[in-house]
Amino acid sequence: MSIKSIKPLAEYIAVSGGLTALDLSFNNLIDEGVSEVCEAIQNNKETKLASLNFERNRIGPVGANAVAAMVAVNGALTVANLLRNPLDAESAKMLAEVAKQKGISLCGIRRDQTTADFHDQYLKPPDAILLASDLTQAVVTGGLTSINLSGNHLTNLGTDMTGIKELAAALGVNGGLTKISLAKNKLGEEGTKAICEATEQNTTLKELDISGGFGECNIGGSAGAKHVAKMLGVNGALTVTNLLGNQLDAESAKMLAEVAKEKGISLCSIQRDQTTAHFSNQDLKPPPAVLDSHRHRQTKTFRRNPPST
Repeated sequence: MSIKSIKPLAEYIAVSGGLTALDLSFNNLIDEGVSEVCEAIQNNKETKLASLNFERNRIGPVGANAVAAMVAVNGALTVANLLRNPLDAESAKMLAEVAKQKGISLCGIRRDQTTADFHDQYLKPPDAILLASDLTQAVVTGGLTSINLSGNHLTNLGTDMTGIKELAAALGVNGGLTKISLAKNKLGEEGTKAICEATEQNTTLKELDISGGFGECNIGGSAGAKHVAKMLGVNGALTVTNLLGNQLDAESAKMLAEVAKEKGISLCSIQRDQTTAHFSNQDLKPPPAVLDSHRHRQTKTFRRNPPST
């Protein structure tokens, strides 16, 4: 959408008294177009706009400032979505502070949602900062009990831990989540340590998926496994974890298995009431076989299907 085409829309927004939701996602508005829309919302004293979607619009720090200024004075907005924009950490944190003050979601999470699925959306560290903002706000997350963040780039392929540390801090104080997946995010040892230290304090989280997959280690190998083992040893709520596909050595796998046996925790995402478990086509190696061996007695049928031909 060009800046010429956004002007008529902005003019309408500035005078509309009935508009409650506006979806401008995937429109390549860039900073100029977003600023135009935000100024129109800001100038409308009668606005009832409660939901605004700016996802993937190439919004940078300049556009983020315009969004923040609009959010700060808007009394109707409860849900916004700014994910998948090229924000930097500073602008993401600035938006998070304003959103917390106003009780506004920055990731499109509605207050009545119980689950949120963000898997495979190419989310990056600034997105993790926005997600952390939502997860620290009880007024935003409401009844949210499960969130899937698997298959993203929350650490920018292991080079930027800013966002994952913010997200970890949010997990430490969130009292509603019972299930979270951070699988296939290249957390590395540093990111895994942050998540595990936060989870040590969380008394409601029951399921944690930090698996890797197909040659991609997630937790930083054996170094990260030590932080996981420490967390499992003190957490009183977790019953199910998934550590498969993390390229562990036999020693680390056995260490985790021992802790899991003592605490009665699954290391391979096997639920206690499961009757079957399938791990076909997952490129499992001997150490993961050590991880899942202590769960055999808790399933009536345990089966690895042969690879399909």
